[in-house]
Amino acid sequence: MALDAFAGFYFELIIIAMAVIWDILTFAKYAQKKNPNTLLLFLMFLNWTIAILFSWLSKYFEAFVYGIQQPVPVSDPNYWIVTRIVGFRISFIFVTVALYISYVLRVQLFEKARSKASNVFHVAFGAVTCALSLFLYGVITPDNSVDRIIVFALVLVYMMIVYLPFMASTLKVARTREGASFKTAFVSLAVMSLFFISVFVCFLVDQLIGVFTGEGYTFFYFFAWISAIIGFVSAYFGYIRPPKK
Repeated sequence: MALDAFAGFYFELIIIAMAVIWDILTFAKYAQKKNPNTLLLFLMFLNWTIAILFSWLSKYFEAFVYGIQQPVPVSDPNYWIVTRIVGFRISFIFVTVALYISYVLRVQLFEKARSKASNVFHVAFGAVTCALSLFLYGVITPDNSVDRIIVFALVLVYMMIVYLPFMASTLKVARTREGASFKTAFVSLAVMSLFFISVFVCFLVDQLIGVFTGEGYTFFYFFAWISAIIGFVSAYFGYIRPPKK
C-alpha cells in the first residue's frame, strides 16, 4: 500500500502539471476572445484541477508525513482537516463546484434563462453534497470505507444529473445544425462530459474493489484521472480552440 501511495503521488503530480497547462491555455483564450462560455469552462477546469491537487496532497500525507495505517493521530491539531484531505472530501467539494458550473454552462448554451426551481435544486443538491463530504466521515463505519463510497455515489449521481442532459443537448445540436466546425464544437463538449463521468465511475469501481479485496490503486484509479485530462483536451480543441477551416 505504501508503494501504491508513492506511485499515486508521482502519477497525480504529472496529471496536475498537464491540467495546469490546459488551464493556462483556456484562460489565455478567454483573455483573447472574452467569451463567457470559455470563462465558465476555465472555472470548471480550475475546480477540477484543485480537486486533483487535494487528491495529490492526500498521497503526500500518506506517503511522506503520517503513513498509511494511521494517516494522522486523533490528538493532532490538524486531524480534522487532514482526514478530510486524505479521505478525498475536499476534492469532492471542488468537483461539486465544477459540476454546478457545468450546469450554468448548459443553461447559457441551450436555455434562454435559468429556471429558478432548477437552480434551487442544483444549489441545494450541491450544498448537501459538500456538507456530507465534510461531515459524513467515520459515522457509518469507523474505517470510513462505507461513508466514502456513499459520498462517492452522491457525487456520481450529481454528475449524472448534470452531464447526461448536457450530453443529450450537445449531441442534439450537433445533429441538427449545419457546419463541420459547429458540429465538432458541440461533439467535443459531449465527449468532455462522457469522460468527466468516467472519472467518478472509475473511482467508484476502484473503491468497491478496495472494500471487497483490500487492493488499492487499480487500473480504474489511473484511468480516472486520465479521463479528466481527456475531457480537458476534448473541450479545448473542439470548442475553446476549434480547428481552423
